[in-house]
Amino acid sequence: MNKEYRTIIILEKKQGVTKFVFGHSILWDKTELDYQITDWRKIEISNFIIWFADISETELSGIESGFQENNFKFKGIQLCNESTYSYEDNQFLEPDSTKFNPFITLCTKRKIYYRKLNYLSGLDQYIQEREITFNKLKENFGIDLIVYPFMLETFSIYRPTRLFFRLHGDKEKKDALIIKAYDEFGYYHESKVEIILFNDMEEQFFYKFDLNTLYTKNRIECGFNPSRAIIKVTNTLNEIIYKTDNYFIKKIVLTMGIGKTPIQTDSGIVRPFTSQTFEIGGND
Repeated sequence: MNKEYRTIIILEKKQGVTKFVFGHSILWDKTELDYQITDWRKIEISNFIIWFADISETELSGIESGFQENNFKFKGIQLCNESTYSYEDNQFLEPDSTKFNPFITLCTKRKIYYRKLNYLSGLDQYIQEREITFNKLKENFGIDLIVYPFMLETFSIYRPTRLFFRLHGDKEKKDALIIKAYDEFGYYHESKVEIILFNDMEEQFFYKFDLNTLYTKNRIECGFNPSRAIIKVTNTLNEIIYKTDNYFIKKIVLTMGIGKTPIQTDSGIVRPFTSQTFEIGGND
């Protein structure tokens, strides 16, 4: 299996000086359908220079050392020439995290290097002056530095958990649930899955199983129609590698207004319509 770190580094050139703006590396296991960027590619947007490539762990280690030693050089340019990167943090992010997570459906570990922004007091003005460029970065690379301004001048390493779960009701029995787990690369064998189910009254039902195959399917007879499910996975080192909080849509109420042909009267135009409300789902 091909493992590469999909890396992006964003620089800004202003008044003859090049400064580091943002960067991250994503550990990605490639399948036959994945493309590969073997050499560094460059795109320029206004005064910003964006470099991206798939790099090896050795090359990533060199970048990490640069931040740790405050001696980060990229393409021959010295970039750590102001305050030091004296902060390092290890985090676990769920898909719905309020922190920046480049994944929609994956949990991920993140190591982040950062320092206190030297323009923190003028952050709003800094962003406003670069709003057009930042919007283009979001459009092209999915990086929203307007919504997540404190990601400026940070470098992160993401190691996502390649696990996928699907939950749905049992067609044959309303008080049961089907859970399907897909271990895409078989990395998480012997990991423990714990699911907590809740009904509308917040009663709980616990269910556990092990991941021993690429694809696992379980039928959970919880005795009620669940409204919420929390899934947590821990590996053999007892580390949390996956956690999500899911809610089920049980009923949808729709109100429809249907207009008819206007009628001309002596007092003006009348626009008749009918309105109907109906439900999809529910207890029936």
